[in-house]
Amino acid sequence: NAVSEFAKFTAESLPASNAVVLSDDPTLLYLIQAANAKAGKPTQNVLVETGSLQHPSYQRYLHQNFPKDWPEPNPTNAISQVELVQHLERLSQSHKIFYMNASFGYYFEKFYPIPHALVYELKLHPGNDILPPPLSKEIIVENQNFWNKFTKETLPPLPALGKQSDEVKLINSYYSRALNNWGVQLQKANLLKEANQAFITAVRLNSDNGIAEVNRQFNENRQRGEFRAVRSDNSSIKNLSRFGSLPNAILANGTFDERDFCIQLGILLGQGSNLRQSGQYFLRAIELDPKSVEARIGLAKTYIEMQRADDALKLVRQIHE
Repeated sequence: NAVSEFAKFTAESLPASNAVVLSDDPTLLYLIQAANAKAGKPTQNVLVETGSLQHPSYQRYLHQNFPKDWPEPNPTNAISQVELVQHLERLSQSHKIFYMNASFGYYFEKFYPIPHALVYELKLHPGNDILPPPLSKEIIVENQNFWNKFTKETLPPLPALGKQSDEVKLINSYYSRALNNWGVQLQKANLLKEANQAFITAVRLNSDNGIAEVNRQFNENRQRGEFRAVRSDNSSIKNLSRFGSLPNAILANGTFDERDFCIQLGILLGQGSNLRQSGQYFLRAIELDPKSVEARIGLAKTYIEMQRADDALKLVRQIHE
């Protein structure tokens, strides 16, 4: 029942039709199809497993099943990242674009995510602004209503069930990741107490979610008016090493909203030429700690690489002052 309910919640978070749904994890796409089948509703959205797009045979499969929505592929070469983003830009004029989990990378240089319960609608960035528009009050209310109801009605049996069932343990990790990401959004909206509750619930669902625990500790520092980062010898941070890299940890657990990790992610994304996302993390680090020189230097470097020399010089002057 826990798996079925999660699948139902996920399917209901999406439009009934005319959407392109991207997922790094094919399990989530199977669960959507299962929920729709159980409800007697055929899946009318284009479901795309992003990890398979490198294979021409998968692109042929998409074109055969969705000829109006997916281009006929080159018979020998996989669609490039640039071509894929351009195609999604075109599709966004007639379809809604969704991502099954908050992620990072080349899609998010052109698009920014808006949370809807367990999924994320992608919208094109307006102009050349680094930061996306803030979440509207309506979106905050919509999501908070979902998670409040979830906490009261769905959550109570899940931690115990997760210890008995690998399937429920997996579902709990999905909920935990989504709740951690929602807590980050609440924290960005300066709803610190609500964000803290989201981080606590995320850890309750998945005690291995070290990112949610780091966010919770930093949140409590902020509520005390401190900008102090979470100590690097913290057990939650050490626990993240089992994922092999920060990107892998984020894909499994959701993102950080802590000063030092925002700086690290700004550096990593900049090294991968994801300059808009790099700038977003540096700007957030400055917002979390207005005195951070390291974040300003990183942002100045990002501005230079984006050919925004005036913005870089402004930051350098601030550092000198």
